[in-house]
Amino acid sequence: MGDAILAALFTESPIGLHVLDTGLRLVYFNPAARHIRAFPVEELLGCTLSEMLRAFGLEEEEAQGIEALAREVL
Repeated sequence: MGDAILAALFTESPIGLHVLDTGLRLVYFNPAARHIRAFPVEELLGCTLSEMLRAFGLEEEEAQGIEALAREVL
């Protein structure tokens, strides 16, 4: 049942979801994520969290700070 719920979450959710690996690199996104911002999310595959945040318009220092917090959580 868990796999079915996860599959439904990623295929049916209207909210953009992104999956990062332990290196905080983008490894997967759901179809709704394609509609966030004006560029193809496929170009972000393999990018780190801070690289993605800079692509979304955040300043370098702010993006690195958010990535540092994510590393603490990880």
